[in-house]
Amino acid sequence: MSRKNLIIGGVPRSGKTTLCKRLANDARLSHVSLDALVHAFEKAFPTIGISNDATDYNDLCALIKPFLFEHLHSLSNFGIPFVLDGYYVRPQDLVELQTKEGFQAVFIGYPCADPHERLQLLRSTEHDSDWTKLFSDEVLISKIEGFIRASARLKEWCESAGVMFIDVSHDWDERLEALFQRFMAKM
Repeated sequence: MSRKNLIIGGVPRSGKTTLCKRLANDARLSHVSLDALVHAFEKAFPTIGISNDATDYNDLCALIKPFLFEHLHSLSNFGIPFVLDGYYVRPQDLVELQTKEGFQAVFIGYPCADPHERLQLLRSTEHDSDWTKLFSDEVLISKIEGFIRASARLKEWCESAGVMFIDVSHDWDERLEALFQRFMAKM
């Protein structure tokens, strides 16, 4: 089976970066972090409006989409196998790209998670450099509740676009491990 480039989207703190780093290492793929690219655009070109602090998620996704598509197309043309992770990509945006370029996409979310259990998981897995360290538990609970709502919306979008959605509301480690094994079996 020929190797496919992977796109792993999803809500913050769903495990997408952890999964991508592991796939990049074990499958010898370049790891492309869309969230890091957004941060770089924000710092280098603040006037174009690509920012982690954007007020409208859909507007930001639409704004970054042309760059993202061109970047992924260039990586593919240069023969650079990759795994991309990011929050600022939507399933409906990838339908055209998947069929044209042979990418495989999956989205990860936690639409049925309990916010307090998710906070415990988040706190038990965070690193010193994680953005979550900057917030109190009360503030993070509010953010997690928003990510749960975003996960439900993301799941609906995946169903409409025919793109795989992995629910990590429960058994987070086991579900990410199963997804990792699934991708590795295809490499």
